[in-house]
Amino acid sequence: MGDFYEVGGHKMKFKSNVNFNKEPKTGSIFTLKYNSLGISIHKYVGCGDELFLNSKALSIYNYDLETEDFGEAVRKAKEVIMREVKKIREDAYKFYSDTNIEFDRY
Repeated sequence: MGDFYEVGGHKMKFKSNVNFNKEPKTGSIFTLKYNSLGISIHKYVGCGDELFLNSKALSIYNYDLETEDFGEAVRKAKEVIMREVKKIREDAYKFYSDTNIEFDRY
């Protein structure tokens, strides 16, 4: 039911939604196993074989990766994920390092 995809010397295991009697790569939803970000790369009904990105933890839903190639989709997904994580890291650091507390009205 799962499939390994090797990138940069490490193997990422994606769980495919395909039936047991078919090749895992022929599925339409590929969920990265053992990952707290809830990452999945999937096809979207009506868009052919175009691949999209979801990440539950980062509130990314149906982000168009603009490719049908799974390897390219993984590379693009990494860029999107890292860009969003960078924003969160910067905001977290600002919050952590700011010692001034102020109140404002809406």
